[in-house]
Amino acid sequence: MRLFRILIAVAVIWGLSVTVQAAVIVTGGLDASYPTMNRVSDRAGFPASANTSLPYELLEVRTTTPGDTLTATVGNTTQFDSFLTLYSSFNPAAPQSNILAADDDSAGYPHAQLTKTGLAANTTYYLVITSYASGADAVYPQYGSYSLTLGGNFTVVQKATSTTLSASANPVIQGQEITLTAAVAKSGTALPTGTVTFKEGSTTLGTGTVSNGQATFSTSALSVGSHAITALYGGDLKNSSSTSTALTVVVAEAQKQLAVSIVGNGSVTSDPAGISCAAGSGAGCTAAFTTNSTVVLTATGNTGFNFTGWSGACSGSAGCSVQMDADKSVTATFTVQNNVKVNGTSYGTLNNAYLAAGDGATLMARDLTFTEDLLLNRGIGIVLQGGYADGFGSHTGYTTLHGVLTVSSGSVVLDNLKIK
Repeated sequence: MRLFRILIAVAVIWGLSVTVQAAVIVTGGLDASYPTMNRVSDRAGFPASANTSLPYELLEVRTTTPGDTLTATVGNTTQFDSFLTLYSSFNPAAPQSNILAADDDSAGYPHAQLTKTGLAANTTYYLVITSYASGADAVYPQYGSYSLTLGGNFTVVQKATSTTLSASANPVIQGQEITLTAAVAKSGTALPTGTVTFKEGSTTLGTGTVSNGQATFSTSALSVGSHAITALYGGDLKNSSSTSTALTVVVAEAQKQLAVSIVGNGSVTSDPAGISCAAGSGAGCTAAFTTNSTVVLTATGNTGFNFTGWSGACSGSAGCSVQMDADKSVTATFTVQNNVKVNGTSYGTLNNAYLAAGDGATLMARDLTFTEDLLLNRGIGIVLQGGYADGFGSHTGYTTLHGVLTVSSGSVVLDNLKIK
């Protein structure tokens, strides 16, 4: 069969439609998402199928010339046992009404072929494509794709669609991949096919193929800032084009990681917030900050420890300002204060010195005030000798314990110690 030229034109009235001159091939498919009907019969002795609720697709056509003839032939590539019905008006709840022509397999089992002459000009007719067999037919099942050749002078009326746009993440970080999804909703029975173009203003970002009512496009190339993106569905033979409302996608500057580690006993915090790192705990020691921002770190020693310096992205013992132009790491070092000595080893607090002491040891304490509660509970005897000057050369002064001294086991000899 010779396939004539297809003329596609834009209708002046009622939006976009496709004008057919001679013949055009329409493709589609039926699946469980399509509406259903109780199909009619094309000959006596074969009433409406006992297999009710058969899927159908409705094709709306509008004639252009008086006395025209419409032909519709289901092609050999069609996967289901087909049935065609032409209506002057169609109500799926009353499929026996307003029938102009119906056919089961005039094109040779199982392919339907329908011809209707004498159609009025500028009139809308409704061609229903449906299954004949039930899903139990292994050769020609209830669902599948079809190919349909239409002949005559008419327009295929495209049904309205609406397109909505969503993003997999919003906001995103610069360089992070984002997937844009356009959902194309139909108003007719046919699932939309074709492509969606994703645009920012007049700039095309990319395209996606419509499948099951959706098209996607992924990119990691969006620049820092706000992007008003739209999705333009181009339409197909049965469905008109539509454009989504703009979706504003915000892209934030890329971030860099700052890691802090601690030697000794102390803590480090950051401005802006993010780092809150304490000795012995990994929590709060790593955070992400905006690229090229400045992060100020502050070190604070625990009781009995002094902050002695930075290493890594900072150095010295003064303030630490980190320029986040790359991933950075900083180490804060804290050393024990020389407040108490036991056998030549320095400790920062009386408690730490006691916990390290052996039986009969002497705790030599500086002439300082120690704000702590001292609990002696190890069952050993010690001497707590206070009042030592810096360097521990003499102990003519007094050591003050600002807290509670408790002896629950063992013994202690106190020398030059005040308790408040």
